[in-house]
Amino acid sequence: MLYYNVPGVSVAVFHDGEILWTKGYGTGRPGGSVPVTETTLFQAASISKSVTAAGALLLVQKGAIDLDRDVNEYLVSWKLSTNTFTEERDVTLRGLLNHSAGITIHGFPGYSRDEKVPTLLEVLNGIAPANTARIEVDAPVGNVWRYSGGGYTIIQQLLIDITQQPFEEYVTDNVFVPLEMKNSTFSQPLDHAYEVDAAWGYRPGLGPVPGGYNVYPEKSAAGLWSTAHDLALFAIGVQKAAAGQSESLLEQSLAKEMVTAHMGNYGFGVMVADEGSTSRFRHTGISEGFDSVFVTYTAVGTGAVVMTNSNLSNGLITEILGSIASEYDWPNYPIPDQRQTEPFSDQELAEYPGAYEVDDGFVVEVVRDGNRLFMSFPKQGRTEVYSAQSDDSLFVTGFPFPPFQLTSNEAGTQIKFPTLQE
Repeated sequence: MLYYNVPGVSVAVFHDGEILWTKGYGTGRPGGSVPVTETTLFQAASISKSVTAAGALLLVQKGAIDLDRDVNEYLVSWKLSTNTFTEERDVTLRGLLNHSAGITIHGFPGYSRDEKVPTLLEVLNGIAPANTARIEVDAPVGNVWRYSGGGYTIIQQLLIDITQQPFEEYVTDNVFVPLEMKNSTFSQPLDHAYEVDAAWGYRPGLGPVPGGYNVYPEKSAAGLWSTAHDLALFAIGVQKAAAGQSESLLEQSLAKEMVTAHMGNYGFGVMVADEGSTSRFRHTGISEGFDSVFVTYTAVGTGAVVMTNSNLSNGLITEILGSIASEYDWPNYPIPDQRQTEPFSDQELAEYPGAYEVDDGFVVEVVRDGNRLFMSFPKQGRTEVYSAQSDDSLFVTGFPFPPFQLTSNEAGTQIKFPTLQE
């Protein structure tokens, strides 16, 4: 934790559908003395999508919405704009849940606690004070997998219009209560009753998040506050439903669809890895000042949850999960190898610093600090860049990038991922 600049961590480990143990490490407030406990709430960020997907599928189960009908038939307060893409093929709940509906907006930066926070309709329409553009279709529907927080924000409005309930109230009644998730909420900003148990976020190299945390009106995509213990209960609930062992959350057929890989190795609200007895579903979450992940074996209800109140803590989370996987004999789980590094040459230290485009306009900056290099991520802080001794690749541990190269050519300065492109 000291090496990765992570103030606090919460871990839950479960096996065969039962939580074995939960434990907190460090402090919930950067620089403070408040310890992380089993009831410390962290922002779960994009893990919100997993919970939202379960809530949406419950409406499918009740016959309130069809997975494969045009969502504009159900939307009342707001409609998805039509264009040539929607004329060719309808946008459906199935496509929104799977990130294959061609919807814009990858993720949301949130709002500081002293900013005016937009309404959901202002976010959908991209109207000030919203800090993101209008959510719309700009790619062939059903042809391309592209992660879209915007698509899940449409689902938020969809659930509100169908149930005639506030989003957080519907999810509490239909997901949190049945699964006994007693320390989870979609309240944004955080209700005062939860403040005492809430961790505050941290960004390595930048310091604490002003005010402790950002506010996310895009609740369905990024607004969940929860604990490692509660997320373990959620993962177990989904797994048991998919295995036909419980219907306290979903009936088996819909739960199986949720955890089955469709386009993009993504189910409905979860990422899916492997097949058969080693199949796993998982999701990660990154909001300003918080990182988290849960992973679950689909067949046996074994897995873990790790939540931190720091960005760029992927290296720590990976090591914790690798240790758990080794200790509990998780089958076919990818435990990372140790890598030997070598120092940068004077030429590399001079040439590498600069701004680099990853994709879709996402830019990171490489900066020099003495004889070391760091990669700086907008609003998240910085993590060290290493040179692998075995080849000419570079890598970072704080962010889930594969090994890469820094290139400069007529197209500009770019990060190249050889393992993905060659």
